[in-house]
Amino acid sequence: MSGQPKGSKRQTLSYGVSLANETPAWTLKAKNLVFSYHGPKDERKDRALNGIDLEIGSGEIVGLVGVNGAGKTTLLHALSGVLSHDSGIIQMAPDVKGGLHHRISLMPERVKWEGNRSVSTILRRFARLRSVEMNLEEMLEIVGLWGRRSNATGTLSQGMQQRLSLAVALLGWPDLVLLDEPMNGLDPVGQQALVDLLHDLKDRGRSFLVSSHRLRELQTMADRFIVLDAGRVVAEGDLETLIRTTSTKRTLRISLPPTKVLPSDLEKIVTESMGTGAEIIESGEGVVRIAVDEGNEEERQAELVAGLVEARTPPSRVVLEDIDLSELLDAVRRNQEEEE
Repeated sequence: MSGQPKGSKRQTLSYGVSLANETPAWTLKAKNLVFSYHGPKDERKDRALNGIDLEIGSGEIVGLVGVNGAGKTTLLHALSGVLSHDSGIIQMAPDVKGGLHHRISLMPERVKWEGNRSVSTILRRFARLRSVEMNLEEMLEIVGLWGRRSNATGTLSQGMQQRLSLAVALLGWPDLVLLDEPMNGLDPVGQQALVDLLHDLKDRGRSFLVSSHRLRELQTMADRFIVLDAGRVVAEGDLETLIRTTSTKRTLRISLPPTKVLPSDLEKIVTESMGTGAEIIESGEGVVRIAVDEGNEEERQAELVAGLVEARTPPSRVVLEDIDLSELLDAVRRNQEEEE
Protein backbone atom coordinates (compact mmCIF):
# COMPACT_ATOMS: atom_id res chain seq x y z
CA MET A 1 0.00 0.00 0.00
CA SER A 2 1.28 3.47 -0.78
CA GLY A 3 -0.28 5.14 2.23
CA GLN A 4 -3.70 6.09 3.48
CA PRO A 5 -5.65 8.04 0.84
CA LYS A 6 -7.51 11.13 1.95
CA GLY A 7 -11.10 10.47 2.83
CA SER A 8 -10.55 6.73 3.31
CA LYS A 9 -12.65 4.99 5.90
CA ARG A 10 -10.67 4.05 9.00
CA GLN A 11 -11.02 1.32 11.58
CA THR A 12 -10.55 2.14 15.25
CA LEU A 13 -8.76 0.10 17.89
CA SER A 14 -10.20 -0.29 21.36
CA TYR A 15 -7.74 2.26 22.72
CA GLY A 16 -8.99 4.92 20.32
CA VAL A 17 -6.33 4.82 17.60
CA SER A 18 -7.44 4.57 13.98
CA LEU A 19 -5.75 2.29 11.49
CA ALA A 20 -5.76 1.90 7.75
CA ASN A 21 -8.51 -0.13 6.11
CA GLU A 22 -8.34 -3.88 6.20
CA THR A 23 -6.27 -5.11 3.26
CA PRO A 24 -7.52 -7.57 0.61
CA ALA A 25 -6.25 -11.13 0.95
CA TRP A 26 -2.79 -11.74 -0.49
CA THR A 27 -0.09 -14.42 -0.52
CA LEU A 28 3.71 -14.15 -0.58
CA LYS A 29 5.65 -17.11 -1.96
CA ALA A 30 9.38 -17.74 -2.11
CA LYS A 31 10.56 -20.69 -4.19
CA ASN A 32 14.03 -22.26 -4.15
CA LEU A 33 15.62 -19.09 -2.78
CA VAL A 34 19.43 -19.19 -2.82
CA PHE A 35 21.88 -16.59 -1.57
CA SER A 36 25.65 -16.73 -1.07
CA TYR A 37 27.92 -14.16 0.51
CA HIS A 38 30.85 -13.24 -1.71
CA GLY A 39 34.54 -12.81 -0.98
CA PRO A 40 36.77 -9.81 -1.86
CA LYS A 41 37.21 -10.97 -5.48
CA ASP A 42 33.48 -11.56 -5.85
CA GLU A 43 33.86 -15.32 -5.57
CA ARG A 44 31.02 -17.09 -3.81
CA LYS A 45 32.12 -17.78 -0.28
CA ASP A 46 29.38 -18.88 2.09
CA ARG A 47 25.93 -20.08 1.01
CA ALA A 48 23.54 -18.64 3.58
CA LEU A 49 20.25 -19.68 1.96
CA ASN A 50 20.00 -23.16 0.45
CA GLY A 51 16.79 -23.43 -1.55
CA ILE A 52 14.25 -21.77 0.75
CA ASP A 53 10.56 -22.42 0.06
CA LEU A 54 7.98 -20.56 2.13
CA GLU A 55 4.51 -19.07 1.95
CA ILE A 56 2.94 -16.31 4.04
CA GLY A 57 -0.65 -15.09 3.79
CA SER A 58 -2.52 -12.00 4.90
CA GLY A 59 -3.46 -11.65 8.54
CA GLU A 60 -0.97 -14.00 10.19
CA ILE A 61 2.06 -13.82 12.43
CA VAL A 62 4.78 -16.30 11.50
CA GLY A 63 7.71 -17.04 13.77
CA LEU A 64 11.06 -17.53 12.04
CA VAL A 65 13.24 -19.48 14.45
CA GLY A 66 16.74 -20.88 14.31
CA VAL A 67 20.01 -20.70 16.17
CA ASN A 68 22.40 -17.81 15.50
CA GLY A 69 23.86 -18.26 12.02
CA ALA A 70 20.91 -20.28 10.69
CA GLY A 71 20.15 -17.67 8.00
CA LYS A 72 17.25 -15.77 9.58
CA THR A 73 18.57 -12.25 9.01
CA THR A 74 19.77 -13.12 5.50
CA LEU A 75 16.31 -14.43 4.61
CA LEU A 76 14.61 -11.28 5.93
CA HIS A 77 17.03 -9.12 3.95
CA ALA A 78 16.40 -11.14 0.78
CA LEU A 79 12.62 -10.92 1.15
CA SER A 80 12.77 -7.16 1.77
CA GLY A 81 15.10 -6.47 -1.16
CA VAL A 82 18.06 -5.35 0.97
CA LEU A 83 19.98 -8.29 -0.54
CA SER A 84 19.62 -9.56 -4.11
CA HIS A 85 19.25 -13.34 -4.05
CA ASP A 86 21.34 -15.47 -6.43
CA SER A 87 18.44 -17.54 -7.71
CA GLY A 88 14.87 -18.43 -6.94
CA ILE A 89 11.60 -16.52 -7.05
CA ILE A 90 9.84 -14.16 -4.65
CA GLN A 91 6.33 -13.20 -5.70
CA MET A 92 3.22 -11.72 -4.16
CA ALA A 93 -0.30 -12.24 -5.42
CA PRO A 94 -2.37 -10.42 -6.37
CA ASP A 95 0.17 -8.10 -7.94
CA VAL A 96 -0.41 -4.38 -7.41
CA LYS A 97 1.08 -1.16 -8.72
CA GLY A 98 4.28 -0.22 -6.94
CA GLY A 99 6.05 -3.57 -6.98
CA LEU A 100 6.77 -6.27 -4.46
CA HIS A 101 9.08 -4.42 -2.11
CA HIS A 102 6.65 -1.52 -1.87
CA ARG A 103 4.42 -3.90 0.10
CA ILE A 104 7.11 -5.31 2.39
CA SER A 105 8.96 -3.47 5.15
CA LEU A 106 11.88 -4.47 7.36
CA MET A 107 12.54 -3.61 10.99
CA PRO A 108 16.26 -4.39 11.47
CA GLU A 109 17.67 -5.76 14.68
CA ARG A 110 18.52 -3.21 17.38
CA VAL A 111 18.74 0.01 15.39
CA LYS A 112 20.67 2.58 17.41
CA TRP A 113 18.94 5.96 17.27
CA GLU A 114 21.43 8.65 18.27
CA GLY A 115 21.54 12.43 18.21
CA ASN A 116 19.32 15.27 19.37
CA ARG A 117 16.58 15.14 16.75
CA SER A 118 13.15 14.48 18.18
CA VAL A 119 11.05 11.38 17.65
CA SER A 120 8.57 13.43 15.60
CA THR A 121 11.31 14.85 13.38
CA ILE A 122 12.77 11.43 12.62
CA LEU A 123 9.40 9.93 11.73
CA ARG A 124 8.45 12.88 9.48
CA ARG A 125 11.77 12.60 7.63
CA PHE A 126 11.31 8.90 6.94
CA ALA A 127 7.76 9.55 5.73
CA ARG A 128 9.06 12.16 3.27
CA LEU A 129 11.85 9.86 2.09
CA ARG A 130 9.30 7.14 1.33
CA SER A 131 6.76 9.59 -0.12
CA VAL A 132 3.96 8.31 2.08
CA GLU A 133 1.21 10.10 3.93
CA MET A 134 1.29 9.85 7.70
CA ASN A 135 -0.87 10.88 10.61
CA LEU A 136 1.87 11.57 13.16
CA GLU A 137 -0.34 11.34 16.24
CA GLU A 138 -1.93 8.12 15.00
CA MET A 139 1.38 6.41 14.34
CA LEU A 140 3.01 7.45 17.59
CA GLU A 141 -0.07 6.49 19.59
CA ILE A 142 0.01 3.05 17.99
CA VAL A 143 3.59 2.38 19.09
CA GLY A 144 3.20 4.15 22.44
CA LEU A 145 5.48 7.12 21.73
CA TRP A 146 3.06 10.05 21.45
CA GLY A 147 3.98 11.19 24.95
CA ARG A 148 7.66 11.17 23.93
CA ARG A 149 7.27 12.84 20.54
CA SER A 150 9.51 15.77 21.56
CA ASN A 151 12.21 13.62 23.15
CA ALA A 152 15.62 13.39 21.50
CA THR A 153 16.02 9.91 20.02
CA GLY A 154 19.42 9.54 21.68
CA THR A 155 17.79 9.73 25.12
CA LEU A 156 15.34 6.89 24.50
CA SER A 157 15.72 3.55 26.25
CA GLN A 158 16.35 0.45 24.14
CA GLY A 159 12.70 -0.52 24.41
CA MET A 160 11.55 2.93 23.26
CA GLN A 161 14.04 2.85 20.39
CA GLN A 162 12.54 -0.48 19.30
CA ARG A 163 9.12 1.20 19.21
CA LEU A 164 10.47 3.98 17.02
CA SER A 165 11.97 1.39 14.65
CA LEU A 166 8.58 -0.31 14.44
CA ALA A 167 6.88 3.02 13.65
CA VAL A 168 9.32 3.56 10.78
CA ALA A 169 8.64 0.04 9.49
CA LEU A 170 4.87 0.67 9.57
CA LEU A 171 5.06 3.84 7.45
CA GLY A 172 2.92 3.46 4.35
CA TRP A 173 1.07 0.53 5.94
CA PRO A 174 2.92 -2.33 4.21
CA ASP A 175 1.12 -5.66 3.93
CA LEU A 176 4.03 -7.61 5.40
CA VAL A 177 6.46 -6.39 8.06
CA LEU A 178 9.66 -8.35 8.70
CA LEU A 179 10.92 -8.00 12.27
CA ASP A 180 14.46 -9.12 13.07
CA GLU A 181 14.78 -10.14 16.75
CA PRO A 182 12.32 -7.43 17.91
CA MET A 183 12.21 -8.68 21.50
CA ASN A 184 15.85 -7.77 22.12
CA GLY A 185 16.11 -5.04 24.73
CA LEU A 186 12.45 -5.22 25.76
CA ASP A 187 11.40 -6.00 29.32
CA PRO A 188 8.43 -8.37 29.87
CA VAL A 189 5.96 -5.46 29.83
CA GLY A 190 7.40 -4.18 26.56
CA GLN A 191 7.34 -7.66 25.04
CA GLN A 192 3.67 -8.11 25.90
CA ALA A 193 2.86 -4.66 24.51
CA LEU A 194 4.51 -5.65 21.23
CA VAL A 195 2.57 -8.93 21.11
CA ASP A 196 -0.72 -7.07 21.68
CA LEU A 197 0.09 -4.49 19.00
CA LEU A 198 0.99 -7.09 16.38
CA HIS A 199 -2.23 -8.99 17.08
CA ASP A 200 -4.25 -5.78 16.64
CA LEU A 201 -2.60 -5.13 13.29
CA LYS A 202 -2.94 -8.77 12.23
CA ASP A 203 -6.71 -8.54 12.69
CA ARG A 204 -6.70 -5.86 9.99
CA GLY A 205 -4.91 -7.98 7.41
CA ARG A 206 -1.31 -7.08 8.16
CA SER A 207 1.16 -9.93 8.48
CA PHE A 208 4.44 -10.25 10.32
CA LEU A 209 7.43 -12.53 9.91
CA VAL A 210 9.22 -12.34 13.26
CA SER A 211 12.65 -13.84 13.79
CA SER A 212 14.14 -15.06 17.04
CA HIS A 213 16.73 -17.56 18.22
CA ARG A 214 14.54 -18.25 21.25
CA LEU A 215 11.37 -20.23 20.55
CA ARG A 216 9.90 -19.25 23.92
CA GLU A 217 9.72 -15.56 22.91
CA LEU A 218 7.38 -16.32 20.02
CA GLN A 219 5.10 -18.95 21.55
CA THR A 220 2.43 -16.43 22.62
CA MET A 221 2.83 -14.35 19.46
CA ALA A 222 3.07 -16.58 16.40
CA ASP A 223 0.30 -18.52 14.68
CA ARG A 224 2.85 -20.90 13.21
CA PHE A 225 6.60 -21.32 12.87
CA ILE A 226 9.23 -21.75 10.18
CA VAL A 227 12.38 -23.41 11.53
CA LEU A 228 15.69 -22.67 9.78
CA ASP A 229 18.87 -24.68 10.10
CA ALA A 230 21.97 -24.05 7.97
CA GLY A 231 19.99 -21.96 5.49
CA ARG A 232 17.22 -24.51 4.96
CA VAL A 233 13.63 -24.81 6.14
CA VAL A 234 13.76 -27.98 8.23
CA ALA A 235 10.31 -27.82 9.82
CA GLU A 236 7.18 -25.68 9.82
CA GLY A 237 3.73 -25.59 11.34
CA ASP A 238 2.08 -24.59 14.59
CA LEU A 239 3.76 -25.64 17.83
CA GLU A 240 1.72 -28.82 18.26
CA THR A 241 2.51 -29.87 14.69
CA LEU A 242 6.24 -29.24 15.17
CA ILE A 243 6.31 -31.31 18.34
CA ARG A 244 4.32 -34.15 16.78
CA THR A 245 6.21 -34.34 13.48
CA THR A 246 9.65 -34.11 15.06
CA SER A 247 8.87 -36.48 17.95
CA THR A 248 10.14 -33.85 20.37
CA LYS A 249 9.61 -34.79 23.99
CA ARG A 250 8.14 -32.36 26.51
CA THR A 251 9.56 -31.87 29.98
CA LEU A 252 7.31 -32.19 33.00
CA ARG A 253 8.61 -30.37 36.07
CA ILE A 254 7.36 -31.62 39.43
CA SER A 255 7.98 -29.47 42.50
CA LEU A 256 8.04 -31.26 45.85
CA PRO A 257 8.29 -29.99 49.42
CA PRO A 258 12.04 -29.87 50.22
CA THR A 259 11.46 -31.90 53.38
CA LYS A 260 10.09 -34.85 51.42
CA VAL A 261 12.37 -37.76 50.47
CA LEU A 262 11.90 -39.08 46.94
CA PRO A 263 10.21 -42.49 46.89
CA SER A 264 12.55 -45.41 46.24
CA ASP A 265 10.26 -46.68 43.48
CA LEU A 266 10.07 -43.29 41.69
CA GLU A 267 11.06 -44.79 38.34
CA LYS A 268 8.28 -47.38 38.61
CA ILE A 269 5.70 -44.71 39.49
CA VAL A 270 6.76 -42.64 36.48
CA THR A 271 6.71 -45.59 34.07
CA GLU A 272 3.32 -46.86 35.21
CA SER A 273 1.69 -43.44 34.98
CA MET A 274 3.46 -41.77 32.03
CA GLY A 275 4.35 -44.82 29.93
CA THR A 276 7.58 -46.58 29.01
CA GLY A 277 8.71 -43.62 26.86
CA ALA A 278 8.99 -41.38 29.92
CA GLU A 279 12.47 -40.72 31.25
CA ILE A 280 13.61 -39.09 34.49
CA ILE A 281 16.19 -36.47 33.48
CA GLU A 282 16.60 -34.80 36.87
CA SER A 283 15.76 -35.79 40.42
CA GLY A 284 16.95 -33.91 43.43
CA GLU A 285 15.86 -32.03 46.49
CA GLY A 286 12.50 -30.47 45.79
CA VAL A 287 12.31 -31.17 42.04
CA VAL A 288 11.83 -33.98 39.54
CA ARG A 289 11.97 -33.40 35.76
CA ILE A 290 10.61 -36.01 33.37
CA ALA A 291 10.87 -36.15 29.56
CA VAL A 292 7.52 -37.35 28.22
CA ASP A 293 6.08 -38.05 24.79
CA GLU A 294 3.79 -35.43 23.28
CA GLY A 295 0.13 -36.35 23.59
CA ASN A 296 0.18 -38.28 26.84
CA GLU A 297 1.50 -35.79 29.37
CA GLU A 298 -1.82 -34.08 30.16
CA GLU A 299 -3.81 -37.31 30.20
CA ARG A 300 -1.49 -39.09 32.60
CA GLN A 301 -0.47 -36.28 34.92
CA ALA A 302 -3.33 -37.16 37.25
CA GLU A 303 -2.09 -40.76 37.45
CA LEU A 304 1.43 -39.54 38.23
CA VAL A 305 0.20 -37.22 40.98
CA ALA A 306 -1.93 -40.03 42.44
CA GLY A 307 1.10 -42.33 42.48
CA LEU A 308 3.22 -39.74 44.27
CA VAL A 309 0.47 -39.07 46.80
CA GLU A 310 0.17 -42.79 47.48
CA ALA A 311 3.95 -42.87 48.04
CA ARG A 312 3.47 -40.05 50.58
CA THR A 313 5.28 -37.53 48.37
CA PRO A 314 2.49 -35.19 47.22
CA PRO A 315 3.77 -32.63 44.68
CA SER A 316 3.22 -28.94 45.33
CA ARG A 317 3.21 -28.09 41.61
CA VAL A 318 3.28 -29.83 38.22
CA VAL A 319 4.24 -27.72 35.17
CA LEU A 320 4.87 -28.56 31.52
CA GLU A 321 8.00 -26.62 30.53
CA ASP A 322 8.31 -24.60 27.32
CA ILE A 323 9.91 -26.26 24.31
CA ASP A 324 13.59 -25.39 23.92
CA LEU A 325 14.68 -24.54 20.36
CA SER A 326 17.86 -26.60 20.66
CA GLU A 327 15.81 -29.66 21.65
CA LEU A 328 13.51 -29.15 18.67
CA LEU A 329 16.45 -28.82 16.27
CA ASP A 330 18.12 -31.89 17.74
CA ALA A 331 14.93 -33.86 17.09
CA VAL A 332 14.75 -32.56 13.50
CA ARG A 333 18.37 -33.54 12.86
CA ARG A 334 17.85 -37.01 14.32
CA ASN A 335 14.86 -37.55 12.05
CA GLN A 336 16.88 -36.43 9.02
CA GLU A 337 19.72 -38.81 9.88
CA GLU A 338 17.27 -41.70 10.26
CA GLU A 339 15.72 -40.92 6.86
CA GLU A 340 19.16 -40.87 5.23
